[in-house]
Amino acid sequence: MQKGRLSGLDALRGLAAIVVVLCHYTVGYSDVTGHPFHPSFTVPDGHYGVELFFIISGFVIFMTLDRCPHPYDFVASRISRLIPAFWTCMFLTATATVVLGLYWMPRLGVRSVVANMTMAPRLFGRPAIDPSYWTLAYELVFYVLAAIAFYGGGSRRTELFCAVWLLLSLASHLVGLEHIPERLNLLLALEWAPFFVIGVMLYRIRHAGRTRARILVLGAALAMCLFGPHWSFRPIHSVVFLGLIAVFTGLVWLGTMNGSPLARLLPLVFLGDISYSLYLIHQVIGFAVIERATPLGLSANVLVVVTTGLAVLLALAIGRVAEKPGQRLLRAVFARHRPRFVSKPRSPVEARARPPAP
Repeated sequence: MQKGRLSGLDALRGLAAIVVVLCHYTVGYSDVTGHPFHPSFTVPDGHYGVELFFIISGFVIFMTLDRCPHPYDFVASRISRLIPAFWTCMFLTATATVVLGLYWMPRLGVRSVVANMTMAPRLFGRPAIDPSYWTLAYELVFYVLAAIAFYGGGSRRTELFCAVWLLLSLASHLVGLEHIPERLNLLLALEWAPFFVIGVMLYRIRHAGRTRARILVLGAALAMCLFGPHWSFRPIHSVVFLGLIAVFTGLVWLGTMNGSPLARLLPLVFLGDISYSLYLIHQVIGFAVIERATPLGLSANVLVVVTTGLAVLLALAIGRVAEKPGQRLLRAVFARHRPRFVSKPRSPVEARARPPAP
């Protein structure tokens, strides 16, 4: 993919991240802590940034799979990308919870910390150290399912994989998600499947061309949005929600175009570059800042702006000190210990010469 196209997706990541942050600071703070907090501006619908994140993830993960000749390369890519920032943010959040005595957070023990290190503590019956971490388990499930589909069936069967996944999601909605065992729902990411599928189909259409099957699967994924969101701060009509996801779909398509105008939105591109660390670090520590600063007499609006700025600076520091160096270190380790049965990675020339998937 061209640099500008990736910058377009970075801008969308930045948009998704900042609206989630503002949603938590303006609406979610009182929900979690129980403290009254009334800024004059609120972003109650900012949590829909998660759906945008999942659509982007669907696109990017299949792009990554297409570039990884062996499952080892994909696993190395994901671990290197995710773990350095996550473990850094997780331990910083855990430390803040213990040191500051944040009574509105669950008590932490060794088992909880170990379970959280997997990024999927719910599978082990443990609460997340930060409420925002709930999305990470669904991301991991998608990575596993996508890798199985890609390396097991090949890219030609991607549409079949997505269609079957959507059928399982549809069945779960018809039966009632509340009747589906929690672990099964998590292990198949049933309620979030349509958003990942939208991203996958956008990548397939962009990379390999438009076909009837891809358009049908994309349309089916969008139609699934008529079930409405899983949760929201305020009611939203299912048709309005479908329209919102359709706008997200169009934005992701625009963000992957050569010379995308989204790539020129430099503040959002900057936020997109630190979006992962920002998402991981903002909630608990940000809530602690608001709680401790409230007695100083600052207005709620000022507190939101100041806390957002501090979260951005902290995410930037984590990116510079831990995330990027950690990624380079892990990539070097994986490259050094590449098993003999794993083929060598293609050179950039070979990668460009590879024929597009049918």
